[in-house]
Amino acid sequence: MRYCENCGAGLYDDATHCTSCGAEVATAAPPQEATAVQGSNPSAYARFTKEHENDAPMSLGDWLITVLVSGIPCVGFIMLLVWAFSSDTNVNRKNYCRAVLILGAIGLVLSLLFSVVFSTAIENMIDWLT
Repeated sequence: MRYCENCGAGLYDDATHCTSCGAEVATAAPPQEATAVQGSNPSAYARFTKEHENDAPMSLGDWLITVLVSGIPCVGFIMLLVWAFSSDTNVNRKNYCRAVLILGAIGLVLSLLFSVVFSTAIENMIDWLT
């Protein structure tokens, strides 16, 4: 994947202009690494494509599985941890799982804070009435 030198947005390989800021981007030749490896040694090419397999976009089915499995109590939390911190997980799934875990932690902290404030307010009202 390429990135815009002006704003840092992700670009398609055949893009001539950035879809985010409109800046013109240089057209890139096919990766030398991939073509050189493919021509000289087929097993090295297979190894190269396997290494970059996790950078590919996830399919709709992969997203559905990720969302459905993460919604299962206990199992979903464990799978979020596995997918978020595994080295051989797709980068899209890894980032999604990390975001879900961060938002869950923020929600937990806010709910605990709200519970403490609310229970203290109720306790003070009861003391004031008695």
